[in-house]
Amino acid sequence: MRNLYLILLHIFLTFVVTHSAPKESVITNLPGFNGSLPSKHYGGYVTIDESHGKNLYYYFVESESNSSSKDPIVLWLNGGPGCSSFDGFGYLIGNPVADEIFDGNALVPFAHGMGLISDQIFENITKACNGTFYATNSSDCNHCLSNLDDIIALDNVFTSNRFWLMD
Repeated sequence: MRNLYLILLHIFLTFVVTHSAPKESVITNLPGFNGSLPSKHYGGYVTIDESHGKNLYYYFVESESNSSSKDPIVLWLNGGPGCSSFDGFGYLIGNPVADEIFDGNALVPFAHGMGLISDQIFENITKACNGTFYATNSSDCNHCLSNLDDIIALDNVFTSNRFWLMD
């Protein structure tokens, strides 16, 4: 399982977290969302096994704050076999979510979206590796988090940002 996270993280950092993202990956609007998006959004497919035609879909949202160069980076992994992480991204992390008066097509900005939450909340969630990573003992957790730091260093765009793995 740890290797899967590291592979996904590597793919994420290598292909998604770049300022020179392909123009075709830029998302400028969402169905039912009126107006411009509150931050830069990117999405597309990353080939993970060309010989078998396997691809992963990614969706990257830059921070909405003015200090995005210091904000944490969150890799959101939820869902499961046959279950999309995209619903959880919209409903649990936010920006945007369905309007209170849901007509099946209306979206509004979520006031408590992850793009607006301070770093301190992530600090509290991740103390002693609780909430974002499961390990049988703290030394395993520290080892894996150290490996994540090494992988983040491969990409020089967001190396000064903190990184949180959420699942």
